[in-house]
Amino acid sequence: MRIVKVLAGCALAVGLIVGLTANAPTFAAAQGGQLIISKLLVANRSHLKANVPYEASMNIRTPGPPVSLQKLCFFWNTEGPICFSNFAMKNGADGGVHPTVQLHTGTPGTYKLTAFVVFAFQGATYESNKTSTNVAVH
Repeated sequence: MRIVKVLAGCALAVGLIVGLTANAPTFAAAQGGQLIISKLLVANRSHLKANVPYEASMNIRTPGPPVSLQKLCFFWNTEGPICFSNFAMKNGADGGVHPTVQLHTGTPGTYKLTAFVVFAFQGATYESNKTSTNVAVH
């Protein structure tokens, strides 16, 4: 599978960027759980279409002082991580605000989509916990 495009959602516009992050940097795991992902949300995750963008968002919480979100990162099965710094914070039906991107998968198949967030906290960069969901691309 080759993932070549990601559409990053904005309130009024959608920007097109090319994901070419084959050698993504490694960051320290978060100390003390400053940012925790509890769920990866993909609407219609069992009925996605190849080459058609789909929205992915995350439930996050920051139990302590504020953090700065830097990138949303994803694996499709074992391919990745592919990280995107261009994402939107969108209001969810649950009343929360969620980091959200439009993803694009070019090859039909069933994938374990895994996500994590790279964030800054008190001058250092960390990687959140990971969360996954299964998606089916037709």
